[in-house]
Order: sequence, then C-alpha cells, then structure tokens
Amino acid sequence: DYMYRVRMALKGCDLTTCHKPNDLAVSGVTPYGATLSWSNNNSSTTTYTVINMADSTVVSSSVSAGSFDITGLTPETSYAFGVYANCAADDSSIVATVTFATPATCVVPSSFACGNITSSTATLSWSDNTNTGATYTIFDMSDTSVLATGLTGNTYTVTGLTPNTDYTFGIVANCSATDASSVVTVSARTSCVPETLPFTED
Repeated sequence: DYMYRVRMALKGCDLTTCHKPNDLAVSGVTPYGATLSWSNNNSSTTTYTVINMADSTVVSSSVSAGSFDITGLTPETSYAFGVYANCAADDSSIVATVTFATPATCVVPSSFACGNITSSTATLSWSDNTNTGATYTIFDMSDTSVLATGLTGNTYTVTGLTPNTDYTFGIVANCSATDASSVVTVSARTSCVPETLPFTED
C-alpha cells in the first residue's frame, strides 16, 4: 500500500483533499489598505483563513466569501499575504500567496524636466501625480537650499545661474503641512556666454 501511494504521487496524481484557492489577486491598493480576491477550488470549503506572511499572523480565520479587505497597512511598504481553504476541522489546504506594495500618501511629481536653458536661467516643468490641491517646493540640490515654495502651477523658471555650470534641481509635492512626497531630481548645464572679441580692421 505504501509503494502504491508513492507511485501515485510520482505519476502526478493529486492526493490532496483540500485544494488551495485559485487566482489569488490584489486590487484597490491604497496607502492604508487593499482587497484580496480568489476563487474556490473545493466543493467542501467552508471558510478561508487570511494570513500576513511576514510573521504568519492570522488576519482572519472565518472568511466565507472569495474576497477580503485588508486595513491598517503602512504607506510605502511591501507586503505578502496568504489565503488557505478550510475544508473541515482537520483538513486545510496549502497557502496561496500574493505580494504588493502600498503607495505613498503624497505621490512624487512625474515628468520632472529642465528646458529653455540659457547661461543664467532654466525652466523646470512637471506633472501633478494625482495629488489634489498640492503645492510644490523647488530645491538647489547642491546645498538643498529652497529656490521656491508654495508653487501651484507646473512650471518654474530658475534665475541667477552661473554660465557653463552643472546644476541639479529637486522638487517635492506638499499635500499638507505634515505630508510631503519624496524628492525627484533633474540635472542640467547652463550655456556659455559668447565672448565678444575686440574688432580690428587691417
């Protein structure tokens, strides 16, 4: 009988009576939550258990539907969650897992660029990244000095630059008095000032 079971397993026969959930996926990810969803793979499944794979903490052991809303997450953090089926008091499936990362509460501006560069000026431009009502702060990254703050548009012209010099500028979005995005940077070099040579006539 033992040899028979081994041969059955080696031939790829599934002897498991309780199968793990199918198509485990994550959607609706916010800085503080996400929704897990899956499909049943057992006719006898009664409930599902959701666990945080980081420390095997049981989030819920009595989920009856094929979805579960996770709350209390931390922004800008990677997570792995698992779901297994409970077919009977002493019969559970292996764990299906899914990974995802929560976004920041204040999203960094996108498409940050530098154009219209002269010997003393440069125009910075960017796109808002879904931060409604945000303002922007521009930095000179050589010393992190603030060049402008409280900006509400999507362009800013830096003046008073030195000709033929490399610069790196940074921008952050300010979503509230206590919530700002991470910084994104762009580099540029100012142009040279044409030299006017003395004119002589032979």
